[in-house]
Amino acid sequence: MKIYDNIRIPRDALSSRLRSPRGGVVIIVIIFLMAAAIMAHRLALNSETAVRGAKEELLKAYLVEYNMALLRFNLEEKKWPADISELTRKKGYLRNLYPDPFTKRADYLLIEKKENKYIVSASAEKSLSGIAYNQLCVNAAGKFVPVSSGGPPPLVRLMSHMPAR
Repeated sequence: MKIYDNIRIPRDALSSRLRSPRGGVVIIVIIFLMAAAIMAHRLALNSETAVRGAKEELLKAYLVEYNMALLRFNLEEKKWPADISELTRKKGYLRNLYPDPFTKRADYLLIEKKENKYIVSASAEKSLSGIAYNQLCVNAAGKFVPVSSGGPPPLVRLMSHMPAR
């Protein structure tokens, strides 16, 4: 016979509650609340991503329209516009500039890379891909294309569905 066989450990209030049916309900409620909190947090993150994605799609649509007008201007006038407002002043290119979904102002940038000009967002916010919007132009398929140090492909190829030769 061992010395500790005769020692009885009294049950404390917590252990007796956990063994009773009411204690099991408490644990189930706590687990349910933790799961609900985790799902609510995920839902909030997903809704923020969905809103940002919708804003990106709107920006892409605007940039496709603006860069197509920029290309038409260059092909018809045989020169690049001095600024974006020149596209709205001359008839047949752009009626007006829509507000950028991220800056809430019509403050697009006209950048020049390797004899081509591109219209990009003025926003320095990071896109879902991790690149700032002012470093992204868009192709005719509506996909963002980074404006790298070497520059994006020539605007005619960027705005057409034709593959590079």
